[in-house]
Amino acid sequence: MGSPDRKGNESLLDRVAKELGHAVFVVDARHGTEILTGKERLEKRVARAVVQGVESNLQRLPARLHLALGDASCTCFPVPSSRPAMLVIPDRTGNRIDPFAVLHLASLIAVEVERLTMERENLERAARQLFSQLIEGRVDSDSAARQLREHGIVEESLTVAALREDERYVSDVLSDHGIAHLATTAGDVVLVLVEAAQGGSLLDVLDAETAVGTSSTVHVLSHIPDATREARWALQAAHSRGGGHVDYAAAHPLFLPRTVTEAQNAARSVLGAVIDHDSAHRTELIRSLEVYLACDRSWKRAAEVLSIHKQTLGPRLAKIEQLTGRSLGTTQDVAECWMALLALRTVVQETETPSRPVSGAAPEALTPRRRTGRPAKPGRP
Repeated sequence: MGSPDRKGNESLLDRVAKELGHAVFVVDARHGTEILTGKERLEKRVARAVVQGVESNLQRLPARLHLALGDASCTCFPVPSSRPAMLVIPDRTGNRIDPFAVLHLASLIAVEVERLTMERENLERAARQLFSQLIEGRVDSDSAARQLREHGIVEESLTVAALREDERYVSDVLSDHGIAHLATTAGDVVLVLVEAAQGGSLLDVLDAETAVGTSSTVHVLSHIPDATREARWALQAAHSRGGGHVDYAAAHPLFLPRTVTEAQNAARSVLGAVIDHDSAHRTELIRSLEVYLACDRSWKRAAEVLSIHKQTLGPRLAKIEQLTGRSLGTTQDVAECWMALLALRTVVQETETPSRPVSGAAPEALTPRRRTGRPAKPGRP
């Protein structure tokens, strides 16, 4: 989704600044991004201070918040809009804040924020549909190129990013920074399509702790399904490293599969007998193996996650070793099992369509805690 209205927003805040004799800023109270912009930009440290100042009162923003940051200070007032926002007015010599003027100004800005929010939501719905069509190959290239231009994506070189985040957060942050994009959700993964030249900017504006996988550059729209798979595989690699960014183009020569067939072969070559055993006997050996390895081979922690006794886990692991012909005490064999699990999860994800996961999706053992701090809930063994 693009930001075709930013020029209009600049003129609104610039007119306000001209009337008041100083700049004002409109900041998202959750993310610290500027919802509306003018010629002047708010310092990042001030935006962060605004977020920290209201984070415990997002449901009821304070009527007035004064922030002192060394050589800078400002006063903040809530904007009565559906999107949590604060009007930030820098404290400058000669400034006199008239409560009635601030109330009128906040109401005026709220109307603009609501208009912008509604326009973005409409664009996001269209963007989500277009991206899904591109992933599923249900739109011709000429029509897709025209629709991409309508969303602000004009370059032919594109890249796909994958991350486990809230789609609302991703779209808000990218749009507030003027990064044209398409976004959709597939299972527990948010997929984002941007111009390749904007890939670095996307990484810069998202949470630094967020694990992100990016695809190789796409020059033909029909290759977007492949790029989506690459991004998801790179995301799995990023999670296995504990977070950060993994670029498929740089990482795939090491261990990432290039096609779904390669992923299927990699998974079955190591875990085929275990998969078949689970299917035939309704056991959950794959789930147990995932949890055991995700818990760094700690019997105690794995048993707690699986809600079983440690003595129950032992026979399961022994059965896995018997079926795979591999030892879970050998580094090489453990590495092969781990990579096979990553490939298996990717194969399962290929059965999901954007925003509509199928039943029987892979367990969450390989999924770390989300940015909000809420852990994925493991199923019972």
